[in-house]
Order: sequence, then structure tokens, then C-alpha cells
Amino acid sequence: MKRNTEVLVAAAEAIAATEPGWDDEMRVAYDRQAEARYYGRSLAATGVGRGIRYDNTEGSDPIVLSRYARPGLPVLADDIDVLGVRLLESSAGLLGRRPMVYARIVDDDAVLVDEIVSWWGVLLGLSRRQLPIRIRQLQALRHM
Repeated sequence: MKRNTEVLVAAAEAIAATEPGWDDEMRVAYDRQAEARYYGRSLAATGVGRGIRYDNTEGSDPIVLSRYARPGLPVLADDIDVLGVRLLESSAGLLGRRPMVYARIVDDDAVLVDEIVSWWGVLLGLSRRQLPIRIRQLQALRHM
């Protein structure tokens, strides 16, 4: 949870640091991605995936996870709370924009997403699927 939230924050802050013209560039890359898929071409040749990325792959690495658990579970829960606030603040700076980001989302070793997607779609998916799970996990961590 902590590692994934750090990656989300990093992506949101990187997007927030861009000019609105970046949104247009990513939309063009998204269109090239769709065209490449339609014609069966390699995505690598389109330039898709360059620039800002959200990749949660590392978040399930046992070595990474054990490093995050070392300080103790209540500390971990507090850190996640702080990161959640940072994610909200950095994403709030994107209101009125339609940013896109290259996303690689893996869940239980299954690749769910590996393409340019709407940043709001990433956050919406997080809020609908992961947030209820994360809230229960945080509540459990606080009671350990």
C-alpha cells in the first residue's frame, strides 16, 4: 500500500508539474497507441510509454514490502495517511485538465493495464477497487 501510494504521488506530482500542453501530447500518443493496436503494429515504435509513468509492479516485490514493514505497522499506517493527503493535494492541482499517463497496473501477477490511460481513470479505479481494501487494511494495521 505504501509503495503504491508513493508511486501514485510521484506520478501525480510529475503530471501537476507539466504544462497543459502536455495533456495534448499524451492524447496524441494515446491515438498512436490505438492506431498501432488496430493495425497490429508494435507499440514501441509509436513512442507510447515515454515520459511520466505509473507502474505498480514493484509494489508486490517481497523484498520491497519487507523493507516497508520494518518500522512497524502503526508507523506504516501513519505514513500511508500522509501519502494519501499528498496524493489528494497533487491531484487537486489537475482539476480542469484531462491528463493521461502511461500506466502499468499489475494485480496478483496479472497485467491489468499496460498502456496510456486517463489519470482520472487510474484514480477512479483505485477509489472503487483498492480504496475499500486499503481502508480495511489501515484499520487492521492500527489495531496491531
